[in-house]
Amino acid sequence: MRLPSIEELQANLRVSMARHKIKASDLARKCNMSKATVSKILAGKLKNYETIRKVSEALDQIVVNEASSETIQEIMIRRVVALEENDSVANAKKIMLSKNFSQLPVITSDGVLRGLVTEQSILFSPEAIYVRDALSADYAVVSPDKAIDETRQIIRNVQALLIQSHGKLLGIVTKSDFLK
Repeated sequence: MRLPSIEELQANLRVSMARHKIKASDLARKCNMSKATVSKILAGKLKNYETIRKVSEALDQIVVNEASSETIQEIMIRRVVALEENDSVANAKKIMLSKNFSQLPVITSDGVLRGLVTEQSILFSPEAIYVRDALSADYAVVSPDKAIDETRQIIRNVQALLIQSHGKLLGIVTKSDFLK
């Protein structure tokens, strides 16, 4: 296995720092070096392999810590278009078509989450008059502090994630929200 060259390490550092918006001063602090030393590495003026490797490992730690601390509330849609359980299926269809939605959360008059009505659940419930009679079982509920990495695993199996706290609907995340 070939070790990356000094130039490759330096280029990877620059790209990763730019991608994750990490400042040289933050990186210097993480690896207990001066900002000048980190700047020299980034400029290609310092060619000590061990020092560059140490900075690279510190950057990896910063990136991993950032990723693991992101929660679903950071990407969830907060202004949720929701239906009340006594709303008609006809109204649900109208909203779905006009807003290009494939699902809508259903809540009680008190704002408590009841479920999700989807295009598929409506198609499979042609006799349903009210959305409470056409609820889908194809959704999951998570708390707003759930890590994004964990929710990415959950969303693979459902159309939408409903974010709730104390029974109240706070937001929604669909698969397309993970693509942004």
